Amino acid sequence: STTNSHDSSTWSTRSTTHEVAGMPAETCKKAKQPMGTLSMEDLLEGMGLSQYVEPLQQLGYDDADFLKLLGRDAAAGRAQSLQIIENAAKSAGMKDGHCIKFV
Repeated sequence: STTNSHDSSTWSTRSTTHEVAGMPAETCKKAKQPMGTLSMEDLLEGMGLSQYVEPLQQLGYDDADFLKLLGRDAAAGRAQSLQIIENAAKSAGMKDGHCIKFV
């Protein structure tokens, strides 16, 4: 285990849940690995949701590959990942139909 410099929480690769964000440890480990070069613009434009690029980026959701990883985790039944995606959509001001498409 290593200690997070922002607080006293411990990050453990042995636990099933990341103690700080409530995310599966496996997801956190994968997020640190290099991924493709998909931009937020490309991701959201492909879904017809390009109007949400700026609001999501202002909220700190600026990594399209990580969002796709969360989406795969959510599809695999990981509730924490689904909740993070839903919260991002709602915080960005997505309409209900757009939120469903995004999630």
